[in-house]
Amino acid sequence: GGKKVCGILTEAAIGQNGRFDFVVIGVGLNLYPPTGGFPQKLPNAGALFLDGESGASFAGAAAALLNALHAQLFDMPHRRFLSEYRERSVLTGKSVLVLQSGKTRPAAVLGIDERAGLCVKYPDGTKETLLSGEITIREDDR
Repeated sequence: GGKKVCGILTEAAIGQNGRFDFVVIGVGLNLYPPTGGFPQKLPNAGALFLDGESGASFAGAAAALLNALHAQLFDMPHRRFLSEYRERSVLTGKSVLVLQSGKTRPAAVLGIDERAGLCVKYPDGTKETLLSGEITIREDDR
């Protein structure tokens, strides 16, 4: 229904040798809405299931997610995931707000490049590929 049911937050540090010192990945997945519903300040929050009757368990969902991520990890150098990633992206063609250095800029999403970067175009015509950062779909494009 156009609602956000999950999110991924990553953080990494690269050492002086140019290799990762560490990578932390946090995944949030809303299986069910909270008791009483989502807060009004989260109007776009959604859940995969409406109630506990689906039988989906948090442990089962976490295990399935980890298994899928593990399989994708070994495919990363081959980038076979890119076509499906592009097909499933809800961002292509959307108007977004890009948050960088504490400032927000409007942009249009052009697509996803070969490195899985998000290609955007700003109102002044400049283009940029985002490899990290935060974006929000603009209200008028939801």
